[in-house]
Amino acid sequence: MLPIVGVLIAFISCSSVEKSFSASPKETNKKIYIVNYGFHTAIALYHKDLPEAYLPNYKFFSGSYFIQIAWGDKDWFILENPGTSIGLKALFLPTRTTMRIEGFSHRNPKDFYGSVDVIELSVSHASFSSLLSYIQSTFKRDKYQNVIVIQKGKTGANYFYETKPTYHLFNTCNVLTAKAIKKTGIPISPLFSITAARVIAQVKEYGVVVK
Repeated sequence: MLPIVGVLIAFISCSSVEKSFSASPKETNKKIYIVNYGFHTAIALYHKDLPEAYLPNYKFFSGSYFIQIAWGDKDWFILENPGTSIGLKALFLPTRTTMRIEGFSHRNPKDFYGSVDVIELSVSHASFSSLLSYIQSTFKRDKYQNVIVIQKGKTGANYFYETKPTYHLFNTCNVLTAKAIKKTGIPISPLFSITAARVIAQVKEYGVVVK
């Protein structure tokens, strides 16, 4: 099974997507940052751009300059040392996902600790709203329509929330990031976004390389 998976990932990694996105300079007034941590990608937004209704625990993040949003396998994401068995389970068996929302006080997008690449994307207000609506749609909610908090992070300004997507080899954290980016109108292909490298390779065609 592993050789087959390797071939599939190699095929996906070498595939390309159609380049058809262009935004009028008058419309490019919201900034989005795609952050690559090597194996994992996240979306960073300016705190000031987020309406309170779109950010759970809004007051908790009041001191943050950037808000970073990422999805991942629930067990892997929350545990400090998840181990190989949990990693393999996350890839080869459908598992539950979580969203981590984390606040950062630094003001330079280059300064996300541990980041390998940071790409700046400029999108219209309408595209930005579509992104926020998509992020909202991935939350699981209780019978009162409140988002479900799993736990507060043990370090830093972050919370983990229950989310709807199922995690597996073809719906990784990077695929989930790509699905969110696509809502802005940028023609990224989630199918070709299993790896962080493929996400970055696609979005850099439509943005500015910050790091």
